[in-house]
Amino acid sequence: INEEKKILELIQLYRSCECLWNPQSPEYDSASVKEDAWRQITCRLDRGLTPDQVKLQVLALRNYYDKECAAIEQSQIQGHIYVPRRSYFQALHFLSDPSAPMETNEVSPLIR
Repeated sequence: INEEKKILELIQLYRSCECLWNPQSPEYDSASVKEDAWRQITCRLDRGLTPDQVKLQVLALRNYYDKECAAIEQSQIQGHIYVPRRSYFQALHFLSDPSAPMETNEVSPLIR
């Protein structure tokens, strides 16, 4: 499995656990539900990582997404087009629009 597919799998698993990223989720403020979600994601990835290592990977993806969004905005101000560098940029758009529906081919939710 190549690196981009691994990253997309992580993004899909993370997205399926709204309690981790969506402030409108009823479980967003529940530390125990969030910890369970991180453990389930870690288990489903089955890569020998700890939940803390998975959290760091997600943090890196979130930082990447924020930087790319800022670069797009800056390029529009300057009058040119900026194209994100990674193919998985689109898969992270749910972070800016929590109400966007999941695509049918995505991983089923672990926790609702």
